[in-house]
Amino acid sequence: MVDMLQKPLPALLAHAQQRLRTTADTIFKERSGHYSYYFILLALQESDAATQRELAEEVGIRESTMTHHLLAMEELGFITRQRTAENRRRQQVRLTTEGHETYKALRADIARFDKALRRAIGSDEDVAQLQQALLRMVEVADDWAVTLP
Repeated sequence: MVDMLQKPLPALLAHAQQRLRTTADTIFKERSGHYSYYFILLALQESDAATQRELAEEVGIRESTMTHHLLAMEELGFITRQRTAENRRRQQVRLTTEGHETYKALRADIARFDKALRRAIGSDEDVAQLQQALLRMVEVADDWAVTLP
């Protein structure tokens, strides 16, 4: 096996992200079926209602993908969709009681996973240093994206 510490940082970060995402997917599948559902539930938890377009922008996915997710989430009983009076083509999406409960359970599951990750990193200071380092890397990546031909 290749020593991951010898790989360039982008490769190591991509590997770590993939492994973390796989574990998160497992957590989400036990409760809701898809990773993105948690972020949709979170966005709806923070607002009374939202349109499909607003949710897609908030979560960072295409509107067509959001359509697919909302249909499945409606079938699971997590959300309701209702056309608005002022524009019959627009739908307001709202959480149901089941959606609120699923969000709470997912949030608790993710909090336990987050706690385990923080313990593995070390002290609160170590976690803060990692967070700052990751944010600096994002800034560098953004700068490079602007300067690349």
